Amino acid sequence: MSLTLSMDKSGSPEFGFRGWGDIEGFDFYIDTSFTVTLAGIEDTRLALVWDDWSVFIDGGTISGAYLGVSGSPLFGIHRVEGLSGQVLFTQDVKGFSATWREGRNLLRVVAASDALRGLSFEEAWLRYDFEGPASGWVLISHGTQTESGYILGLGGVVEEVDYQLEASGTWVGAGYPNQTPRLKSNVLFTYEKCNFPVELSYRYARIQAGSQTQPFHVHSHTLRGSVSFPTVTIINPRFSLDFGWRESDDTPQSTRERSYGASLSFRGDTPWPWSFQESLRNTDDLVAGASTFSHSTSGQFQVPFNSIPLTVGVSTSSMSGPSGTTVRSDATIRADFPDLPGAPRITLTAGGGRSSLDLRVTRALFGETELDWSWNYTTDPAGISTWATSFTLRFPAPFPFCGPVRGRISGRLFLDVDRDGSWSPGDEGIEGVLVTADGAEAITGTGGRFVFPPLEPGTYKLSLEELPPGLAPAKPLPKVDLIAGAELELSIPLRPQSWIRGRVFNDANKNGLWDPGEAGIPNVRIVVQGEGGQWELITDSGGLFVLAVEPGTYRVNLDTDTLPERFELTTPASVEVEVLERKVIPVEFGAYRKPRPVMITFGPPTARFSYSPTSPVVGQPVHFSGADSTAVNAKIVEYQWEFKLGDRVITASGCEVTVTFPEPGTWQVTLVVKDSKGLIAATKATVEVRPAG
Repeated sequence: MSLTLSMDKSGSPEFGFRGWGDIEGFDFYIDTSFTVTLAGIEDTRLALVWDDWSVFIDGGTISGAYLGVSGSPLFGIHRVEGLSGQVLFTQDVKGFSATWREGRNLLRVVAASDALRGLSFEEAWLRYDFEGPASGWVLISHGTQTESGYILGLGGVVEEVDYQLEASGTWVGAGYPNQTPRLKSNVLFTYEKCNFPVELSYRYARIQAGSQTQPFHVHSHTLRGSVSFPTVTIINPRFSLDFGWRESDDTPQSTRERSYGASLSFRGDTPWPWSFQESLRNTDDLVAGASTFSHSTSGQFQVPFNSIPLTVGVSTSSMSGPSGTTVRSDATIRADFPDLPGAPRITLTAGGGRSSLDLRVTRALFGETELDWSWNYTTDPAGISTWATSFTLRFPAPFPFCGPVRGRISGRLFLDVDRDGSWSPGDEGIEGVLVTADGAEAITGTGGRFVFPPLEPGTYKLSLEELPPGLAPAKPLPKVDLIAGAELELSIPLRPQSWIRGRVFNDANKNGLWDPGEAGIPNVRIVVQGEGGQWELITDSGGLFVLAVEPGTYRVNLDTDTLPERFELTTPASVEVEVLERKVIPVEFGAYRKPRPVMITFGPPTARFSYSPTSPVVGQPVHFSGADSTAVNAKIVEYQWEFKLGDRVITASGCEVTVTFPEPGTWQVTLVVKDSKGLIAATKATVEVRPAG
């Protein structure tokens, strides 16, 4: 059980109760809570959980993409896979939603009405993963309130290893409640194979403005580009630019604006976690002939101060325009005292004329009883001070109609962006991952949250299944000791994981590229060298190898001595690669099998000669050499030369001869060689002799 007593800033007390446990004789787990205020009992909740099902009664909201209704009681049933639903009915508000989920495919249908507001809507939303890298979604929504209208949406994603393309479009028709008629579209392209990943986006919107009798449209275009440099690991810079244009189609024009902006951010872990961001923006109102300029700077760093983690965040912003300049500054200081009783955390925030001081303490009192206390003191710009406090007491106790109490394990799975080992703003929750605890299963949901069904007391080993590519646990997953009635909250940080994935293949066409049908070469030794050390790999039966590594620079070497007999490389034996976060870097080594040598033991010689200079003139000595001539298992023993121009003939003998041509023209040169076996071969060529001078 847990009991909570709190007092808000107006001095109104509030008492909260929560109890949970197993129903004796059934494999059900119950969780119920309610709140008592001066107005009576509020926020009553009851939930039953078994296997991968849960049923609950609560107060809440049934919502679509653009509209929603709220009320109590809200009945719901949820299942990890398959059909889930919610039903809400009060005197004035009624609605239902149903969701069918299978893997990443999802179909959701919603219908609701609110008699007090005269509002009703119906909606269907489908998301489907196609075979391959593509997925798509479609939305149809119909709403009525004094008027009736439709919203249609369509989008899709193509996600490959090196790039991602995302596009969507939405049309909002006239008469749809609480929405301005408009048409908008978005295109986003991300390319991450290079050393500086690039992101480009374009957004278009056409919004209806003016009156019902004299409507017009405002068209807006926004083009944005950003580039990051993950290889500069010390500061991890990221730079972005954007340009926008807005104009109306009325006469005379009421809107014609141009805007452009830039931002630059850095973050790092040395010597402690820190981040910094600077942004600039200028907007020109071409109708009014005025400009507005804004500038903002923010930074945060964490530094250990006498074993006390101290986090400091500072931001300042300014805006200048026709009405003058306004400046705002904000600061936050957070100090944790893990070595003090209750591990207190103190947070001081100031900015915009408002300041607040927060204090939170969690203290184990005795046995399994635990006390949480929080206190907040705030001063607003008018100088008015308020405070609020709350106490929560958690303790084991018999719960009505419950039998032996089990325990629960819940937590969060997240990408630890700042690498501090704990969840903090800016970290990324990871959805859709299967978490197991010795057979029990839970799926992470929004924000990476997961909750196991009730578990018997004991020791459980956690493991992760189906992690998204590019992620790995930042530390070994823990074994947890679960006692009856306990609720354990876990944080499981993940770190970016990258791979070098390679192939050694039989390059049959010797083009240096792997082509379909070219087989892999097994049992080849690969050596990978990087800052973290050296790793040795052996290719498998398909010639493949893979190595999980941290982002950084690596050299991948192929040991040519381990290639099969007569294989020679058609690619370099060593390559350097830059491994980026959460990426697979391909490496390919090609080799081909040389044909067996053909031993020729008998055959005629081959006559070859060369000469210099290659463009002689009349009277210039020209040196001829027959040294390139060869014989098969014999020696060249005789060289006979003939130089002929028309009826004029010059002869010579010997391996090396020098000839001076007496007149210009195209001379035909013939070399006849004889080897020691008496076999003869000849070759001819022409030499162009130019006139002297």
